[in-house]
This record gives sequence, structure tokens and C-alpha cells, in this order.
Amino acid sequence: MAFGPIILGHAYDEIDARVQEEIQKGVLFAMTGELEISVAEKIIAMCPGVEMVRLACSGTEATMHALRVARAYTGREKVIKFEGMYHGFHDYVLFSTYAPVAAYGNRHDQSRFHPVPGFPRASMT
Repeated sequence: MAFGPIILGHAYDEIDARVQEEIQKGVLFAMTGELEISVAEKIIAMCPGVEMVRLACSGTEATMHALRVARAYTGREKVIKFEGMYHGFHDYVLFSTYAPVAAYGNRHDQSRFHPVPGFPRASMT
């Protein structure tokens, strides 16, 4: 759950106990299980406008799935991303995150800031 649980503090006893309890049931939680279905049903019951739920292991995974669903639904490849913001750690959003302002260039003709070598140019067009 990435940075989410840290709001409770480091090594919070109640959370540690629940994690240990769940680990006893298995250690591969990438596929949908009973607990995930139960949580999804509770979310749907609590939120009248919610019809479907997809849980993810991280914010990166959530944005990756959201983009995939949006592209499938619209048939479009391009998405809007907020300049200088972090939207996950996958290639199609990990550009022009935080950098010195000068690295972005003119606001009408912005340069693209590449955080790492090997970044696909196609993701920024």
C-alpha cells in the first residue's frame, strides 16, 4: 500500500497484527480474493454513484489501470497530465515531474524533462 499506511505511524501494532494475520492465509495477493470482493461490495454499498470497483496495490498501478480503461473506452491514445506533477511511476506519466523551472522551457513551448535514460519518446507525443 505504498505511502498510505504511514499516516498511522511506523510499526503500528494493530496494523502489524492484521498484516501478519493475512500473511498466514497466503503471500500472493495480486489476484482478486475474498477480502477484496468484500471491500469492493462495501464501497459500492456506501457510495451510491459507484457501480464498479478495481483495487490496486499502488497508486502507480491504479493510474496505469485508469489510463488503460480510458484509452479502451475512448479509443484515444493521448491523455492530459499536469506539468510538474507525479502521476505514478510508469513510463506514460513519469515525465515532466519535479525539475528546476528552467528545465521546462517556455510555457508556450515546453521542453520535456526526461527523468531517466531509456524513457520512451512515444509516451510524450
